[in-house]
Amino acid sequence: MELQKPILQVENLQVDFLVKKHSITAVSDVSFSVNRRRTLGIVGESGCGKSVTATSIMRLLPKQTSRISKGKILLDGEDILTKTEDEMRAIRGVKASMIFQDPLTCLNPVYTIGKQLCEVLLVHKLADKKTAVDRSIEMLNKVGIADAAKKMSAFPHQISGGMRQRVMIAMAMLTNPLLLIADEPTTALDVTIQAQILELMEKLKEDFDTSILMITHDMGVIADVADYVMVMYAGEVVEHGTCEELFDNPQHPYTVGLLKSIPRVDQDKEALYTIEGMVPSIDNMPTGCRFANRCPHATKRCQEEHPGLMDHHGHKVRCWLFEGGCQEEVKHDEE
Repeated sequence: MELQKPILQVENLQVDFLVKKHSITAVSDVSFSVNRRRTLGIVGESGCGKSVTATSIMRLLPKQTSRISKGKILLDGEDILTKTEDEMRAIRGVKASMIFQDPLTCLNPVYTIGKQLCEVLLVHKLADKKTAVDRSIEMLNKVGIADAAKKMSAFPHQISGGMRQRVMIAMAMLTNPLLLIADEPTTALDVTIQAQILELMEKLKEDFDTSILMITHDMGVIADVADYVMVMYAGEVVEHGTCEELFDNPQHPYTVGLLKSIPRVDQDKEALYTIEGMVPSIDNMPTGCRFANRCPHATKRCQEEHPGLMDHHGHKVRCWLFEGGCQEEVKHDEE
């Protein structure tokens, strides 16, 4: 139910990196929540802070070069930023699991699929050896791997990319986690397999009562799976709302640009729309709006003043054009 306490609450998150003895902010003032059995999609170009945000939630950032300098991360009501490393090991893979873009680099090449699946349950002392094998085979069946018992003895390089991703999903879901974080889980797959993986994740969300945080640069993926969408740009949240609001009534010029970049079968165009320019470097952020140098609607105020995240009936936008509410002209800028 929507009125239940969110599984995940991130409040005013700031992540800093140490670069040449100087502290540089990579993610600034990021807040969001994920409710039970809901999917939040985080979207944006490479370098916008999506993966840093996800890695922060799992407390997997490199300690020597990064730190979470501000904010709270509440998982099932507990602030994980106060947890010791031993306590985090007990949380990772049990309360929260994560699947990554390239399963071949995440799976150990010298161990069989079965050994790696069973290890998840054995390390957390959630099953004995025989039960771990049975549950691993059962989970492989659930994620659509045929002849699951035989595949337990296979090595990662002996199965296809799509099947490896299914194994990663099975591994993540073995402990029935409250939260599944998926960081670009379909990028390396062809479109047919991608659709199957997304459908599988949606089914598992319902079957296991799990919440999903989906990170991607693909607005098409977001449209398929997300209940809510958070658009990030240059380390900040620039728009946040329901999936329907964002696709039907986008308000930030960056969101509009992302949506216009999606290929459409009902339009005959020689070239796809592109957003001119580049995401600013984290060590050289502009004074005003971080999107101003790429925005067709930028004013002098945009160049000089940094906008806050404005809320209009739950639809949040970081844009001076949104100050008085919805701005229809943003959606109709010339292509």
